[in-house]
Amino acid sequence: MEQNENFEHANDQQTSETVASEQAGNAPDAENTPPVSSPAMQQPAEDTVGNDMPVHSMVHEKEMPVQKGASVVPQEPPSEGPRQDKSPEAPKAHAPEKKKKKKKELKPRRKHYIARFFAAIFRFLLTLLLGMTIAYGLIFYAVYYAISGFTLSDLQAMGIAQGVDEYLTDQGEVDLTTVSLLELIADLNAVRADLGSHTLQTLITRYGVVLPEETMAKLPTDLFAIPLNTLLSSEVGTVVAENLKMGYILSFLPEGTLSKEAIHTLAPRPISLLTEGKYSELLTGVKLGYLTGVKFNDAGEIVYENPYAPTTQEALANLDLGTFFTAITQNGDILGALTTCLGDSRLKDVFSGISGGALFDKMLAGRLVKDVIILNEETGQYELSFTALASGVYLGDALGYTLADGEWYSTYTDDGYAGDDVKASSMNAALAGISLSDVLDGELDIAATFDGLFFGDLQDGYVRGAAITETVEGQPVTVGYVWTKNGAALSKVEAELANIKLADVLNGTLDVAVSVGSLYFGDVQGYTRRDVMDGDVVVGHKWVKVADDLTETELTAMESALADISLSDAFKGNVDIENVFGDLTLGEVQGFTLESDGKWYKSEGTPPVLTYVGAVQNSLANTKLLDVLNGNFTVSAAVSDLRLGDAMGYVRGEVITPADPLVPDSYDMFAFTKGTPAVAVTGAVLEVANMPLDRVLEGKADFADTIKSMPLGEVLEYTKHGDTWYVTYTDDGDDSNDVRATGILSLLADNAVRDINAATVDALVLGDVLGYEYKDTDTDGEGDTWYQGAVPADGLLVAFADLTVAQLSDPNMMATKVRTLTLAEAMGYEQHGGVWYSPYSDDGDNSNDVKLTGVLAVLAGKHLNEINSATIDGIKLGDALGYTYEDTDEDDVADTWYQNGVPATGMTATMADLTIGQLRESETVTAHFGSVHLYDVLGYRFEDGSWLRNSDDHKASGIIAHLIGLTINEVEGEIDNMPLGYAFNFYRDENTGIWYTDAEHTEVPTGVTAALADIHLSSARTEFEDMKIGTLLGFVYVDTNDDDAPDTWQKKGGGALTGLDLVFADMLVSDLGNTDNIAMAMQSAKLGDSMGFKKHEGKWYKAKTVGDTLVADTTKPVTGLFGALADSSIGSIEADVQNVQIGVMLDYHKDGSVWRDSEGNEITGMIKAIADSTLQTVATDFEQIEIGQLFDSRTGIMAALPATTKISELDSAVQALKVGQLYEQGIIHLDDEVVTKLDNSVTTKNWRTMTIISFLEMALVALSQTP
Repeated sequence: MEQNENFEHANDQQTSETVASEQAGNAPDAENTPPVSSPAMQQPAEDTVGNDMPVHSMVHEKEMPVQKGASVVPQEPPSEGPRQDKSPEAPKAHAPEKKKKKKKELKPRRKHYIARFFAAIFRFLLTLLLGMTIAYGLIFYAVYYAISGFTLSDLQAMGIAQGVDEYLTDQGEVDLTTVSLLELIADLNAVRADLGSHTLQTLITRYGVVLPEETMAKLPTDLFAIPLNTLLSSEVGTVVAENLKMGYILSFLPEGTLSKEAIHTLAPRPISLLTEGKYSELLTGVKLGYLTGVKFNDAGEIVYENPYAPTTQEALANLDLGTFFTAITQNGDILGALTTCLGDSRLKDVFSGISGGALFDKMLAGRLVKDVIILNEETGQYELSFTALASGVYLGDALGYTLADGEWYSTYTDDGYAGDDVKASSMNAALAGISLSDVLDGELDIAATFDGLFFGDLQDGYVRGAAITETVEGQPVTVGYVWTKNGAALSKVEAELANIKLADVLNGTLDVAVSVGSLYFGDVQGYTRRDVMDGDVVVGHKWVKVADDLTETELTAMESALADISLSDAFKGNVDIENVFGDLTLGEVQGFTLESDGKWYKSEGTPPVLTYVGAVQNSLANTKLLDVLNGNFTVSAAVSDLRLGDAMGYVRGEVITPADPLVPDSYDMFAFTKGTPAVAVTGAVLEVANMPLDRVLEGKADFADTIKSMPLGEVLEYTKHGDTWYVTYTDDGDDSNDVRATGILSLLADNAVRDINAATVDALVLGDVLGYEYKDTDTDGEGDTWYQGAVPADGLLVAFADLTVAQLSDPNMMATKVRTLTLAEAMGYEQHGGVWYSPYSDDGDNSNDVKLTGVLAVLAGKHLNEINSATIDGIKLGDALGYTYEDTDEDDVADTWYQNGVPATGMTATMADLTIGQLRESETVTAHFGSVHLYDVLGYRFEDGSWLRNSDDHKASGIIAHLIGLTINEVEGEIDNMPLGYAFNFYRDENTGIWYTDAEHTEVPTGVTAALADIHLSSARTEFEDMKIGTLLGFVYVDTNDDDAPDTWQKKGGGALTGLDLVFADMLVSDLGNTDNIAMAMQSAKLGDSMGFKKHEGKWYKAKTVGDTLVADTTKPVTGLFGALADSSIGSIEADVQNVQIGVMLDYHKDGSVWRDSEGNEITGMIKAIADSTLQTVATDFEQIEIGQLFDSRTGIMAALPATTKISELDSAVQALKVGQLYEQGIIHLDDEVVTKLDNSVTTKNWRTMTIISFLEMALVALSQTP
């Protein structure tokens, strides 16, 4: 409380000081009074609110009781001037006194501030109202200007004067002679009659109306969508208020009228809050300080002039006006309170210090507060009156015009020198004279407003001359004027049009036939009508064209027929078309010449040269105009012998494929060429070019189906010769440069695109997919087989080459196939002269050929399902060791086994006749070897009293020397535990455990013998079945200890394994007898591995041998179909091949979104269009191909279509082609005069925008009715 008391004391002290200052003659200068928001609002008890009207304080300085409900009425100042007596005994305000407990009375300073507080609020509300009134005035001006201020140039976008640049005068106006009066009048009538269907935006868009720039700049965007009938009705206030924000009307207020804080708070709120008197909602968040000049920082905090002694304004600055209004209106009528408080104050005084311009001053002048706050008799509440505020204000005031001597001026100096003054145009002057209050009350009379205005007033350069009058009911009536244009007389047509009353047009009361009854189409066209004389007698007339040099040219028959039609007859429908046109043909109408060859030609150039009009025009030119007008003609019938290629500008050749009589709707296929020099049209484009034009125009063409019926080879731009498809083919007898198509796409080349599906792909044979070629004649001694290039294909895949793609995913089929394969077929071995080789060269030089020996040689001819333990058990040890057996067939020469051409010796020679199975039978071994001495087994001889090793004369000692003379039977207990390495006559390094085939330890054994060397006879069978097939086949497993060079199998001697050899190498011997296991292993094998490719850093490459290791050759990536399928398992090829992109199959690569060939060239045309498609989607993707992709260059009718037109849309797109598009492409030809006539005639549906199917009917009807 102490702080508040100090605050009050400070305010009282300030008030006393201010009063004292004013008594000393220091009252504020009225001319320097700041705006409402200025801090200078802090005035003494006697405040100057006007230039000459001091307002007496509402209360005396002494305390005065204020009765509840009483109003404080301001006192009128005495006539003799400001009262000087400031005595405390001055009369108090009149208010009835009641004997009740006195309320706490306000101090004088606070009582005075209440009056100023109300004045600030009222001034604020009235400021918003003034801004809104100005805004409404501008809106109404824009609307009336838009619907009434059409000039003929504004209407060019209607189609009344298309190509308007050809017809503009030097003043930028459209020449009236090019305008169809009928359509102009009819359309303006339609606008006026149906304002509800039009908005400012439709007028601007449809008619090209251009509002003044200063008006457009101030119109809110939302306004352009409000129907015109609403903007011109009594509902406008509500509708505009609902569609606009306060920010719009605030833009009309003079700068500084409101603080930036007030503007920021109010701007987004709807105007309706103001117009409906919802002040509580409108002013919520608006602080009193915003109106009284208190300063706020960016954080919204008060910036005190003296924080220790706040002013009254600062003390009340945070008062929320919305809250205040809510409190007030709960107990009374705030506007009633305002008018009671300030009713007799002049608006000019309330707004003292605000410079709002002439319009502001006019709206405020002579009005009191109570003049604009009106009691609503129905509600009993006071309201702000727009009408009252706008009374006596005209749209001209809102536009900034000046009314002087009864004339409106857009520029007026009032300096006595008229040369600087600019009168408003007739149109703007009429608009300027509209009373704003009439508009707001919905009482505007359009006819009265525009009475006396003519179309001539709307044309730049037109000047009224003498009045033209007619006598009506005995009185002269002005019906027009004698007009001049830029000082020159008007033509007959221009004069007739200039004297049409604008009010008649806007009200729909114009009788066109009467207005232009004396005119002919020839007048409108600018022709001159000459009398035809017989002596002194006029016997007829003719129309001529008069050039600038006054030379005359007679019209053509068509032109004369049209020129002689009366506008009055045309408007009344009295024209007999048959009499007008007779036997005219379309060729004559278009100015063509029919030559002796039966073709129509057009004359072009200087000197004129006859040029063939083209196939389409030639077909149409023979049609009689009357047939068109009588409905006996259709475009499709006239062009029934034409093909779409004719309309595309191609040259038709001979029939290449006759129509098939057994196929409905079949038609001849012609050859077409294009360009200079002529290039043959092929592929999909040829199919399109051959489509009958009448089917296209009648909507019976199906472009997508036609193209999808093409063979894939044609789509890929292959050439077929005989039964073979070529990527390039020269047909010059030299096939050295011809490139045959290969791979899966060549297999599908004969298939129609629409027929390519999963079943089509499933039926493909694997050998064909792999690019092999099957030769079914035994020309090389190899029998029927698959070839890869010029040599027979090898590897396990060849064995499956005759399976279909579908069969690859069938385990049963794969297993069945495996059962029919021999090991040689699976591994790619070849037999020559009874000997198996891998590899074998057929060049006569067998120095590098490798013979198979041992187990491989024995098993090569066996079927895979025959290779099992029993088969292995039946192999003789001599065969397994690679010995050769020679049967001498001589009784005195023993049969024997040879090792490398030398008779085998030792125990192995003795055991060579045993089978591998017998080696595991101790009784058989014992019986066979029972009498064999140990020295034979160990390879020792007895010499000079010692046992010496045959290889190195090593002398036996120890236990060996003790047992070496024993037989096997004698050491029977030891034989089962003897490693087979000794039986194979190998040498073991006792330190490393490694077996060698020679005593010098230089060669290690390989293959099955190496695998069995450490096996004891007792466990040989089990160990053998668990052996890897790679070991059995003599391959060597290499552990590279390198992540980039994975472990692998190699052939003996370092040759690298590839393909399915690797798959087999990792299988067990026990798997060989199970064909299902083999089939599963093959199905799970990746195609890349099966083809012998190598993968490096996620990519597949062809393989190369580095040292003894097979690695990826990173210079040779695997691309195309194989590259795409390399990661696929053989069993999944069926599904995966259907998802490979066509571009990949063609060995192209994608660079971002662009397909390129191996040389980096961008792929174009049809192939580019389908490169992203797969075999599964190509048929449906075809419909989405765009013609810009289909045609490398487009001419004629195709050039008129957007490049993005899809194949599926082509038939409808051709039908929907606009005549203007065909005209621009030269497909339809019209000379300049015909173009001009059509431009001037066809308005509601301009001929340039008509579809081709309806062009002639509509355009020529228009030609017959207008010039």
